[in-house]
Amino acid sequence: MSNQPMLSLCMIVKNEEKSLPISLKSVEGIADELIIVDTGSTDKTEEVAKEHGANVYKKKWRNDFSEVRNFAIEKAKGKWILILDADESILEGDAEKIKGLLHNPINEGYLFYIHSRYGNLSSSAPTQALRLFRNRKEYRYKNRVFERIPDEKLTHVADGLVSIIHHPNQERRIQMQRLKIRMLEEEIVQSPSDPYLHYVYGIELLNAGQMAESIAPLRTALKNASLMQVFTPHLYKCLVWSLIHTRKIEDALEVIIQGIKDFPQFTDLVFFRGQCHQQARKYSEAIKDFELCLKMKPAPMSFVPDEGITTYKAYFSLGQVHEALQNHEIALEQYEKAYKNARYFDEALYSAGTLLKDHPKLGELDQVLLGWMEEGLDQMMTLIDILCLQRQYEKALFYVDQTETIHGQNEDLLFARGICLMMLEYSAEAEQVYERITREHPYYPQVLLRRIQNYWFADQWKEAGVILEEIRGSQTLPSYTKLTYETIHALFAGSYTEFVDVGNKGLEIAAKLIEHLIYLNQTQKAKFLLPWLLLYGQPEQWVRIGEMLAEKGDIQTAEDIFNRIKGQDQKQHYKERICSRLLLKDERQAAKHVLTWGGTDELGICGFLLWNRMYSNELSGFLKTGMRSKRLDAEFKAKLARLVELIDHEN
Repeated sequence: MSNQPMLSLCMIVKNEEKSLPISLKSVEGIADELIIVDTGSTDKTEEVAKEHGANVYKKKWRNDFSEVRNFAIEKAKGKWILILDADESILEGDAEKIKGLLHNPINEGYLFYIHSRYGNLSSSAPTQALRLFRNRKEYRYKNRVFERIPDEKLTHVADGLVSIIHHPNQERRIQMQRLKIRMLEEEIVQSPSDPYLHYVYGIELLNAGQMAESIAPLRTALKNASLMQVFTPHLYKCLVWSLIHTRKIEDALEVIIQGIKDFPQFTDLVFFRGQCHQQARKYSEAIKDFELCLKMKPAPMSFVPDEGITTYKAYFSLGQVHEALQNHEIALEQYEKAYKNARYFDEALYSAGTLLKDHPKLGELDQVLLGWMEEGLDQMMTLIDILCLQRQYEKALFYVDQTETIHGQNEDLLFARGICLMMLEYSAEAEQVYERITREHPYYPQVLLRRIQNYWFADQWKEAGVILEEIRGSQTLPSYTKLTYETIHALFAGSYTEFVDVGNKGLEIAAKLIEHLIYLNQTQKAKFLLPWLLLYGQPEQWVRIGEMLAEKGDIQTAEDIFNRIKGQDQKQHYKERICSRLLLKDERQAAKHVLTWGGTDELGICGFLLWNRMYSNELSGFLKTGMRSKRLDAEFKAKLARLVELIDHEN
């Protein structure tokens, strides 16, 4: 390394004895000097650092990340500075790339990609950050939190094409998030016009799930930001994302229009515009945007683009739009393209599964998906799961048997078998299967939930109570799940006099259970829970239940749900979905009645399409009847047959 410019790794740590060895090992052979600043560890962090040859310095923590970063840089002797945190490591194979970057005579710094991994899962898209730069006195960090070297100080920054893997500890991440939000609030008071502070504050609120609260700081940041600042494109994206998810569609479109004007190559904004049009049911505009995404190049990585915007996500969104427009064949083609462009994107398979189940003329669900999928255990488990979700339990059970024959028996397949048997009303056999799954299996908490459902379905209340006690004592199940199951059991037992709000996730559990009960023709039990869901639940949950009730012929209860919905757009959506479901079953009179709910003036685009389709079906049937008349000659019957063919094709 004698001809290599000297590189100093600078790191700040506190209680990192477990993660530090992995981080330091990743820079072996490239870092000539390890500078580690400890801000108050009480474990063996210092010992571990020294074992790896690091120079360890102590620094009192005063709620200022920049102060500690700059202290570390002051101790460095290298010509280049590499910044890592203790829970980060250089991606294997990328360390050698860093050596080449040090010889560039022009570039002053390099952006690296940060990939966050939670367990075995990666975040949706990597971010970029300045992690390698020349050791010059003018290059120093500012801001107490979300420290950075200002853009105007450091020029000639290039993409280093190096990846850093970030393995955050979930508990510490939440603690650090709260600390950073508090520090940002204090710093914004001191520098109220700094766009970067408002930008990162908005992001932290987003990360904390406070989407509505994030809008104001993001708007302030955008107002004060310059187009030359590296974070401005991502700022546009974050603000749009917050506005869309708080259903401020018109506001989002205004920001998108300006964002595309400022950064026309930012494909993500075009995609977001398509999503806005999709939510507003301006489907032709949505199609134009998603098709435009397919023609565009991915945005520069410095913009922090989402993966798949120009490929599988655009195809998938086109599938959703065409499905809403009743263009079922085109929708299926788009879902296929989405999956084949990213074979890990199972969401396309699940959407295609729903479409195929609702429209069997498109093909047999299992055969179509098998034609798309590669062979393997994971793929078969996905197919079995889709079949169960579409309530094709006998087929799912067939593939469980087939998969066990090829790959052998395992507890995942046992779990799937138990679900199939339970929903096919083989209660005792299902319980025997569930009992074979060990407590050590990751699915075991879910097994408990399935077992208590199995006992509820079979009216075995004493046995259900025993399982409920085990659910209460589970260290794995979240509190909202426990509360939801306790509430359901109490409602069935008649011991609850008022409904409680168990949150969105808890109510989704209740909605799924209601759907199971309706499927099993246990409507009376479902109606015990329905008022609870109507009080606190979400419109999309009501739609699914309304569809099932309509299919079962309980139009009155489905209409009762409609009357509880307040927003006109939501009423339209609900009515159209129920009508579509009835037309699939050829229940034309019931569908005609549904379209009159609230008056025909409440029909949306899809409602009018359904209305026209319904009457086209009636016209086709009328003409077919007329063709049987003996009074018509062969030539006229041929013309009628051609007209019927055209009507049916358009339908």
